[in-house]
Parts: sequence; structure tokens; C-alpha cells
Amino acid sequence: MPLIYKREQQPVRRLTEVQPLQQSKLNLAYRLPIYYREQGFYDAIVFNGLFGGTPISMLFKNVREKNSLAYYASSRFDGFTGTLLVQTGIDQRNQAAVEEIIAAQLQAISQGEFSDELFNQVVASLINGRESRQDSQRALVNQAMLNQLVRKKRECCRMGSCYSTRHTKRRCASCPAG
Repeated sequence: MPLIYKREQQPVRRLTEVQPLQQSKLNLAYRLPIYYREQGFYDAIVFNGLFGGTPISMLFKNVREKNSLAYYASSRFDGFTGTLLVQTGIDQRNQAAVEEIIAAQLQAISQGEFSDELFNQVVASLINGRESRQDSQRALVNQAMLNQLVRKKRECCRMGSCYSTRHTKRRCASCPAG
């Protein structure tokens, strides 16, 4: 059984819980059918950084700073489930306006309506985060374990049993196919 699987698509549903609170949570989930280390995975990471995954993201800038409609606004891409999650803390009276701005940010990114400067800053931030994790023993152990769990079969192996992580066209020495 594969560790990473593509979930069966479910119909869109909306769940609303109402409580007499000043601050409400607006959480949205979108299907982003891109999975860990598959084609488009790194593009999805950069997209998420632009959208809401960094402190300089379009969600943070437009929902929170420019329009003052949220206490927080962020997104997270989950490459194991193929979902993009949006989390905001809002006054419930502003829900419609916040949803409209979130949709506008998605549309803007899909049409390439962001500056080269923002793009370069997001990429630099992502690279910096990746490099800083190289200094963490915990992060290195977690990555090594993840690599073992999700290793993919190489094209070089006729029998489909080679799990080498090297990206070459040569057969690995341990491949039973020779």
C-alpha cells in the first residue's frame, strides 16, 4: 500500500458553526492535486509562498494589512493530501469580504499578477528556510525517514525494484535486474 495516495474527490461541502465570539476562524480547503515530489511539487511550494505561506504573502498583505479584515491570514500546502489550506482569524461580519479577497488573490496569482520582486523574495525565503533546516538534527532525521518512507522506484530498473535516490540513467549496483 503506497504511503502517498491520491484521495477520491469528494463533493464540496460547507460547514458553519456559530458561537457568540468576537473573533472567528475562517478555514478553507482547496484541492491542489499535486503530490510530494511529483511533477509540479516545487511549483506548488512557491505558489503557496506567494499566496499565504510566508509573511510577505499576498493573503497577509491584502487581507490583513491592506484591508484590516483579519487578525491573521495564512495558507499551507499539504503535498501528501493534495490540499491547500487557508486559515484566517476574522470578525464574522467580514466573512464575505474576506472570502472575496482570498478568491481575488488566487485569481491574481493564477494570472501572474505579482511582481518579480515578490517572487524573488518568496523564493529566497524558501531557500533560506531549507538551508536553515540543514542545521537542525531533528530536521535531518525527519527528512531521512521521509526519504525512506516515500522512496520511488527508478526508471532504470526493468524489474521495478530499485530504490536508489540517485538521479542517473545507470542501473544501481543493488538492482536485481542487473
